[in-house]
Amino acid sequence: MSNQGLPEWMSWGQIPSAEIHSKSEVGLCWALSLEAHHIAFKQKIQPPLDPQAYEIFYKKPPNKDDYFSHLESAGFKPNEILKKIQSQMNACVAQAHKSKNKAREFFNLFETEFHITNEQINKYIDEDSIYYLLDLAVSNVASVRAKTAVLRRHEIDPKQKEKALVKECWELWQNEMERYKGNAPFARDMLQKYETLTSQPVIERWCREWKQESST
Repeated sequence: MSNQGLPEWMSWGQIPSAEIHSKSEVGLCWALSLEAHHIAFKQKIQPPLDPQAYEIFYKKPPNKDDYFSHLESAGFKPNEILKKIQSQMNACVAQAHKSKNKAREFFNLFETEFHITNEQINKYIDEDSIYYLLDLAVSNVASVRAKTAVLRRHEIDPKQKEKALVKECWELWQNEMERYKGNAPFARDMLQKYETLTSQPVIERWCREWKQESST
């Protein structure tokens, strides 16, 4: 999928500008019209002409000043409506930045970790951030392919699978520290759980590495 040819604010991987409506008088007039119709519905009053009806009635499309005058003549307060629209846009842009940052953090995890937990997926991926994650994947397709190849190689090694599972257990332990008194009893328990693992010192080393990573 490509965004080529689309204006910035229509691109599914781009954050729109909070000033989007001011870049297009048509877009601004429609935004004012929608909000005015919402007000009219709530107050049970006559709504204004929408821009299409305005063009038919006056035989020309409205510009910003035309539509402001029309709203005022219909009993609305266009400046207050515009402020509300701008506030809504600012909130949307702030949320978009938050979602894009979540997608970037998850993509960084994907590039640096051999195993991503369900907890991390739930933390970073939602119905908003997924679009930015797709954009990152498309933009970094070579990196994604290389990482996928590495993951496939590690899938062949059962010890790598066991290490990923041990890390999940370690992460659970960090949230419930009373489970084990230290790395040694944790490592012994993991040896009993996973038959392919044979070295307690190696598991203890993993614990120290994960602890260091989590504190940086």
